[in-house]
Amino acid sequence: MKESNKYRFWGKVSLEYRLSLGNLCKLMMVEETEENKKMIYDGIMENAPLKNEFNYLFYYETLGESEDVSKDSYSKALKFLNSYIIAKRANKNEEAIQILKELSKTDHNFESLKGKTFEKPLTEEEATIITKYRIKYRISRVTIADAFNVGEKKLLIGEEKINDKILLKKLKSLSNFFIDADNQKRRKAATRR
Repeated sequence: MKESNKYRFWGKVSLEYRLSLGNLCKLMMVEETEENKKMIYDGIMENAPLKNEFNYLFYYETLGESEDVSKDSYSKALKFLNSYIIAKRANKNEEAIQILKELSKTDHNFESLKGKTFEKPLTEEEATIITKYRIKYRISRVTIADAFNVGEKKLLIGEEKINDKILLKKLKSLSNFFIDADNQKRRKAATRR
């Protein structure tokens, strides 16, 4: 595998499964050192069209994540990788291709909701799909509500139906990120006056 393809692959894995640089080191079977984390980060960033999303993932979301969130992300990614490797080694190329589609699962589920009118409150499943997409691509509640013409309040009510505790922790991290970014903008604006 070419170096650029390798880092594109690991970038997709990290975005889909919300992996920290430390977890990426483990999955790539390299020692978890600052030097190796930087090498992985640089490799992904050189080959990634989504720079802001990776910066958010590596230097905000996963930086202070709890052990249960970290373990959940790692175990899901490891399960994906093991399935893929087994299929490739058995020369089951069609199966391997289907497994690789897991890296686009969040996007595919989100696309299935496009064009839908949300006259009734969001179901837990709809709210979960939208929330996973928001987290993956670092999208604010306002932006996603406008994109679906769903209303921010209706989206918030939908989010309250989500029972996945790990997803809720990641959503809280995203919300805190936007609060911090807004506070930083206000401080900058205040110092310019």
